[in-house]
Amino acid sequence: MKRIGIWIGLFFLGGCKVIPSPPAATYSQVKIQGIETNPAWLIPYKMKIDSTMGRPIFKTASGMSKGLPVSKIGIFLCDLLLSGDSLNGNAILLNEGGIRSSFVKGQVTSGNVFEVLPFDNRMVLIELDSMDFIALLNVFAKKGGTPIGGFEWGISDKKTSFVRFSKPLKSEKVRVWVNDYMAQGGDQCSVLIGKPWKSEGLLIRDAVLERIEKTIPPDSVVEISLDQRIFIK
Repeated sequence: MKRIGIWIGLFFLGGCKVIPSPPAATYSQVKIQGIETNPAWLIPYKMKIDSTMGRPIFKTASGMSKGLPVSKIGIFLCDLLLSGDSLNGNAILLNEGGIRSSFVKGQVTSGNVFEVLPFDNRMVLIELDSMDFIALLNVFAKKGGTPIGGFEWGISDKKTSFVRFSKPLKSEKVRVWVNDYMAQGGDQCSVLIGKPWKSEGLLIRDAVLERIEKTIPPDSVVEISLDQRIFIK
């Protein structure tokens, strides 16, 4: 049996041919034939995209960066969205993870808003009793804050110590704006799951662009100052 195994092995080895692998192609050696990089039919679409994404909307004096507990871009977005509110919300919370970039110093374009808010989320309005609202705030108190608007918020030992609204509440319910990702329990917002909500129907970035167009002239220079809307002890 051992001899048969040896002869079979030699037979196959003798009948095999070793075919060398071709050399790996480098980037400079690879060419795609017959494809135009800028075909004529694509030019009108490219021009439309460039004119839309490159549209100047305002300038910043020193840029607007991210950060916790309070950031310039967080203040700008929250106050802008709350100021154009058609459903009379009392407060707004944005999750820091939904803001993906910053506005640099100088010219800001509509394309920069897409970079800052790339996700297809919508703002939704939820009515919460005081206990649920505090529970929602405590989720972000543990994380050191989050972008907010419409109220001042005290945090002590990673828990909410006080809330002071900018305007008096008209009922015992807090009408708070969040994005639909948070409303479905995202970013540990399980307290919001199953709560009924209303929406203006716009994507957040579209709502931001719409409010900018209505309230900020394109040649304006916008400067945001960090305030004390969040107190951490």
